Amino acid sequence: RWRRFKMEERGQTSGGGQNDFFSEYPEDPVTAWQVASDTIFDVETIRQMMLLAHAPLMEMSGLKVYERAAVKYSYVIGIDASGGVGGAEAAASVICVQPGRAVATMAGQFGPDEFARRVLERAQMYHSALIGGERDAWTLRVMEYLYRHLNYSNIYRHRDFDRITNVRRVGFPNTYDSKVQAVE
Repeated sequence: RWRRFKMEERGQTSGGGQNDFFSEYPEDPVTAWQVASDTIFDVETIRQMMLLAHAPLMEMSGLKVYERAAVKYSYVIGIDASGGVGGAEAAASVICVQPGRAVATMAGQFGPDEFARRVLERAQMYHSALIGGERDAWTLRVMEYLYRHLNYSNIYRHRDFDRITNVRRVGFPNTYDSKVQAVE
């Protein structure tokens, strides 16, 4: 009932109808991408890629493995941590660098330390993959835990330039300019 009510309400107030409703209240990640209107990525290309996606080789506890590690390739892991209690899930994507495709994903309600341990398992599984994420409080905590407590040092450090220094800091800065630079 709530869903029907909201669909009617969204259609009447914004003129957007069902697509407007689904962009505001997506049913799942696929729907969220399909109705995205304010994105730098071409939505039709994303739809086509989703049609070509295959089922994972293995799936358990929030982990989906699409391809096993191959010795001839290098891997990176992008992470986005969370507090682990309700709200947003922590997520990680393992990317094979040379072909540039996702080979594994992980998502779930993991606290920062547990998420760090799970990410480390993936990094070891994929030949000491480089781990990186943006500079937000939870993700920095995960990267610090990986380095200080789990002795993992293959962590992305972004080169920050200012007038005086040329410093490498853990994580990717989350600014407008850095986002534009990342997608170009």
